[in-house]
Amino acid sequence: MIGMNMEEQRDSEGAMTVFMKALNESANGFEKFDVTYQIAKYDLGGR
Repeated sequence: MIGMNMEEQRDSEGAMTVFMKALNESANGFEKFDVTYQIAKYDLGGR
């Protein structure tokens, strides 16, 4: 949620930092999927 809020505030660099931290700390496959989706959405330029 923090990363998505940062994206809405146009803090792309901060959002990516939060997403990468979340990916590294994810506990299961669903969490990894969810974070990977957010990163892909960011990389593709979609919001």
